[in-house]
Amino acid sequence: AMDFVVGTVASFFFRSFTKFCRFLNKGLADFNLALDLGFLTKARKYTFFKPEYILYATYLSEKIGYWRYITICRHLVAHPECQIYPIFKYFENWCQDENRHGDFIAAMLKAHPRFLKGW
Repeated sequence: AMDFVVGTVASFFFRSFTKFCRFLNKGLADFNLALDLGFLTKARKYTFFKPEYILYATYLSEKIGYWRYITICRHLVAHPECQIYPIFKYFENWCQDENRHGDFIAAMLKAHPRFLKGW
């Protein structure tokens, strides 16, 4: 039952990342830029990383990202003249998403202690 719940929540989590990637691609298109990472899988073999390493690295990335972005957000609130793109009106909500992503991964790690053993 727990795996079903974690899997369901993870699908929402990854859907959020997909939306973010689409947003970045549309933003890059505004500047006539494109990012195609498809070549990576053709240029070299995949490196296997244990799932617990990926989960913990993602957790750290989300939590560190939150603090980095919330610091930028606070600067933008204090200096509205620096908000050069309309999306900055929603920046704090996006920062909070980073924090919630980290909280979700922490909950998933606690729900599956096997990922916290054997380091």
